[in-house]
Amino acid sequence: MATIPKLIRKLGKEAYNLYIVGGYIRDRILNREAKDYDFVVQEDAEKIAKLVAEKLGGTFVSFMAEKGTYRVVVGDEILDFTNLRGEDIYIDLLIETLQ
Repeated sequence: MATIPKLIRKLGKEAYNLYIVGGYIRDRILNREAKDYDFVVQEDAEKIAKLVAEKLGGTFVSFMAEKGTYRVVVGDEILDFTNLRGEDIYIDLLIETLQ
């Protein structure tokens, strides 16, 4: 669904520090269709996931909320939003690499 990347770019430009990470990047590099999106957000991941669910007509799921991860399901596509754990994306990626 081309609408998802377009909406995410718009949200990222407008108001949120939003980074796409994980398998989506790998799939796009390998020229595969991607239906699973993983985002790290500096602001409130729950709030952003609810906003995305509303904008796309998807379902919000409190998925692994204890770890700051929230899911939006839109048809057969899954969007996961996780709170940034470091002070910026570089520290966050370093933390992820060390775990």
